Amino acid sequence: GATPGLLAFWRENGYRTVHVSTTRNDASGEYSALMLAPTSDAGRELHDRHADWFARRFAAVCTDALADLEPDVARAALRSVDGDAAPELELTDHEWRVVAGAAYGPGLFDADPGPFRPLVVRYVVEEPDEIDLTDREERLLVMRALQARDWDSVADSLAYHSTSQCMRALGDALRPLVDRYGGDAALEVRERFLDT
Repeated sequence: GATPGLLAFWRENGYRTVHVSTTRNDASGEYSALMLAPTSDAGRELHDRHADWFARRFAAVCTDALADLEPDVARAALRSVDGDAAPELELTDHEWRVVAGAAYGPGLFDADPGPFRPLVVRYVVEEPDEIDLTDREERLLVMRALQARDWDSVADSLAYHSTSQCMRALGDALRPLVDRYGGDAALEVRERFLDT
């Protein structure tokens, strides 16, 4: 059964996540993770192929089979992916405007949640030093952006005083991601709202 501590232990010992099961283990009641530590060129090719595939599909699986995965397990699984497998962000200018509008302006995440998912996966896999989010903020990103849990249950689970406070917190958590990854379109939206 995958737990944050177990995934971190194997990560520290050179293993990287390439798969999380979509059903719970009968013995542990937890989801299982498959981690690899390549020892040959063929092993590296196998690892890279599966790590890339895992990182690309994880967001989609989170809204379905892994919707009830503990957010800390999701974070640990993604953190344990080889950083080279961090998916490229191929957001259109419109999608960046949607994301930046939710982060810096009155835009709503709910209007188009799709662009947020690859952004959150990229951040968690890459874990850049210049972005310093709290555990609570990362859990919020996982639960709302990746797992599509409803606002009320996310606010309750993360002890926000209200749903609207939780919604504002999501925007705040997205700001450093927009600053780090956003293209020109995102930065134009940011500047427009910072200037007002």
